Amino acid sequence: MNTSIDPYSTLIPDGQYRAAFLRCEKGSAYGAPRWFVWFQITEPGPYLGLPILRFYNVSKRSWLPRTHNLALDYMALFGCRLPSQLKPENFLKGCEVLVEIVTVKHQTHGKRRVELPERCWYSKIDRLIRITAGSPPCGLQGK
Repeated sequence: MNTSIDPYSTLIPDGQYRAAFLRCEKGSAYGAPRWFVWFQITEPGPYLGLPILRFYNVSKRSWLPRTHNLALDYMALFGCRLPSQLKPENFLKGCEVLVEIVTVKHQTHGKRRVELPERCWYSKIDRLIRITAGSPPCGLQGK
């Protein structure tokens, strides 16, 4: 599977899909540090095998607040708070997850919201809903 594909070129209709966790990379986007969590669509159909990303901001603190998207996704999957030492690099290894995919049609620059031309739209994972297969390495079972 080639995940060197530009994540900003993947366009999948909005909806819920099953996707397998592939890997996590730390990088930056728009000048801010991010975790790029790669998934691969496992849902049978025309999008099978396509890579799709879930973006997380890297916390400036040594812990994640309850309102951080990673903490919210963890709560949705396991029904408990994210352990402070857990990072996105390892918490879904070997799992298939039901995800919500949305189309990004605008960017925010400071307080300005800029609409993107349709040719620049791309898809991303908006949230993780539940584990559909596999067992996470953290030992917890999905809800």
